[in-house]
Amino acid sequence: PERYRNDEVGAKWDVRDRLALTAAVFALDRSNAAAVDPQDATRLVQTGRQRTTGWELGAQGAVLPRWELAAGFGAQLAKITGQLQQAAAAPGRRVPLVPRTQWSVWN
Repeated sequence: PERYRNDEVGAKWDVRDRLALTAAVFALDRSNAAAVDPQDATRLVQTGRQRTTGWELGAQGAVLPRWELAAGFGAQLAKITGQLQQAAAAPGRRVPLVPRTQWSVWN
């Protein structure tokens, strides 16, 4: 089975009655991580250990009396930290299919 450990610290600032800003930093460690087998897309193989670090910023609430907003931006970096014998990716390499940045806006 895959195992996870997630450490996160964050802060929230209520700028005014209906507007809040948030910030967080995090680290996620995975062991026994699985990925699609590059030789056979119908199989999963264990790849070893991974570590993802990153941060997030957010804003939610009423910017003006008739204008509400929910927005967020985050950045992360996922790397392989340990390798199983059959895994192709060496420690230090980026984990594929993990976005470096992400954002969302609801207006």
